[in-house]
Amino acid sequence: MARRPSGYTLYLDRAGLATSDPLTEEVGACETWEQLHWMAKGAVPFERGGRLFARDERRGIILSVADMRQANDPHAA
Repeated sequence: MARRPSGYTLYLDRAGLATSDPLTEEVGACETWEQLHWMAKGAVPFERGGRLFARDERRGIILSVADMRQANDPHAA
């Protein structure tokens, strides 16, 4: 089993052709908020075919694009 990063994982949900079930693809993984912030900026053009979201692997929090656009983690303690 692959070890999950201790930071963040970015995903893209796409609508499947001829089905209402979304197809979720992992875009990438990173360790820091700054890396996630820039990775999400680079992936925005792909969002036309779906919806980007990320998972904070340490806290199990799902992050929206609005969260990732912020310079600092809005959920940091």
